[in-house]
Amino acid sequence: MAFLLCLFMTFTPYLLGRGALRLLYGRRPAEGTETADSVLTGYLIMIGLAEAAHMAAILFGQSFSHCVYLFAAGLCLLSAAALAALLWGRKGRRGSRNKALLSHSPERLFPGKCWPLWAGFAAIVLVQLILITVNGRVYRDGDMTVETVNSFLATDAVYRVNPMTGENYALGMPLRLKILCLPTFYGILCRLFGLGPERVVWGIVPGITLLCGYLAYGTLGRALFPDSERRRGLFLLLAAFLLLTGDYMFGVEGFGVMYGGFRGVCIRAAVLLPYTAGLVLRRRYKLVILCVLAEACMVWTFYGLGACVLEAAALGAAGALSGRLRRKDKGELV
Repeated sequence: MAFLLCLFMTFTPYLLGRGALRLLYGRRPAEGTETADSVLTGYLIMIGLAEAAHMAAILFGQSFSHCVYLFAAGLCLLSAAALAALLWGRKGRRGSRNKALLSHSPERLFPGKCWPLWAGFAAIVLVQLILITVNGRVYRDGDMTVETVNSFLATDAVYRVNPMTGENYALGMPLRLKILCLPTFYGILCRLFGLGPERVVWGIVPGITLLCGYLAYGTLGRALFPDSERRRGLFLLLAAFLLLTGDYMFGVEGFGVMYGGFRGVCIRAAVLLPYTAGLVLRRRYKLVILCVLAEACMVWTFYGLGACVLEAAALGAAGALSGRLRRKDKGELV
C-alpha cells in the first residue's frame, strides 16, 4: 500500500496540475511551464481540497470520515475536469508543442557534457532519501503531528480531543490554529490507503517534500538561467549539497527538510518559498496566489500575511524598479 500511495502522490498531482495550467493559460503553450509546474500546482490543489474538507469539520461539525468522503469526491471531480481539459486542448496543443520543441536549443533538450552534474545531484538525493528512511525516527519521536493524526483516526473527529491528554479540549483552540489542515490531510491518506500515521507522516511525506523541494529549485534555476543547462545543473547540485551538509543540528534548513518535511514551516521553506521566487521571476502570478493560499492552510503566521506574500512583493518591487531603471538608462542613451 505504501507503493500505491507513492504512485498516487506522483501521478494525481501531475494530472491535476496539468489540467489547471491548461485552464489558467488556455490552449496556447505557456512558455516556461514544464512538468515541475504541473506536479507542484497539483500538490497545491490537493492542499486546497484537504483544507475544504477540514473546514467542513471545523465549521459544520462533520466527522473525520466525512472529511475523507469530501476529499475523495472533490479529488475525483477535479481529476475528471482536468482530464477533460487536457483532452479538449489536445488537438490544438499538438502543433504548438512541436513548434516549441523545435525552437529549443540542443543544450536545453540534451544535457550533453552536463551529465556529471546531474549524476552528482542524483547521488546526493539518493543519500538524502536513505538518511530520511534510516535516521528519521530518531529525530521525530515526541512530535505532535503523528499523535494528532492518531487522535483524528481514533475518535473520528477533528480537533475535538487533546492528543496529549486524551480528553476533550476544555477551552478550545484558536481558529487560526484550527484551520491548519496538514494533520487532516495526512489522516485522509492514512484512511484511504490503510497505512499507519507513523508510516505516512514520518516515512513517506518527508521524501515527497524533499523531491518537491528540488522541483521548486529546478523551476527557480530555470528562471535564473533560462539558456544554460550547465548552470541549472550546478545550481541544483549546490542546493542539494547545502541541504545535505545542513542537517548537523536542529533548526538548520537541511535538518528541517530531511527530518521534519511533514511540518508546515519546513514545507514552506523547502517548496513554497523557492517556487514562489521562480514564479515571480517568470511572472506567473496566478500560481503565486496558490502558493500564498497553501501557506495560509499549512503555517500559523500570527494572523498576518505569510512569507510567500512578502517574498512575492519584494521580488515584484525589485523587478519593477529594475525595469524602470533599464528604461531610464535606455532613454538617456537614445
